[in-house]
Amino acid sequence: MPINYFLYISRLAPDMDSTCVGAIVKQARILNANAGVTGVLGFDGERFVQYAEGPPDAIGALITALASDKRHVDFDLRSQGHGIAERKFSDWQMGYADFEEFPFDISCLEALHDQAAIQFFLDNSRSMDFA
Repeated sequence: MPINYFLYISRLAPDMDSTCVGAIVKQARILNANAGVTGVLGFDGERFVQYAEGPPDAIGALITALASDKRHVDFDLRSQGHGIAERKFSDWQMGYADFEEFPFDISCLEALHDQAAIQFFLDNSRSMDFA
């Protein structure tokens, strides 16, 4: 089965409170499990980073849904691809990392695209403790 992926960054919408992140993660875990999607989400109190992987149709639908989700703004797709051999986060319907606890420099990711963005994220996510 082909596996597609994407990586994006965004900002919490100004009218949202960071306490909504728990509900976002909970909802994503349920929806992703049903769609065969795995991945991780990080949040630094202001910005999100998400990497997701799964069946092509599910990944396309997820990108569309996230791009129109009013809980965040400045949705910026940094990389997407298809046909990867194996999942990077197969254990997580939606792993979550608090980047205030496990520092991750989202500013560095903002300067990268495509494979450079993916590689930066994967290299730096290895030290994170996803819950």
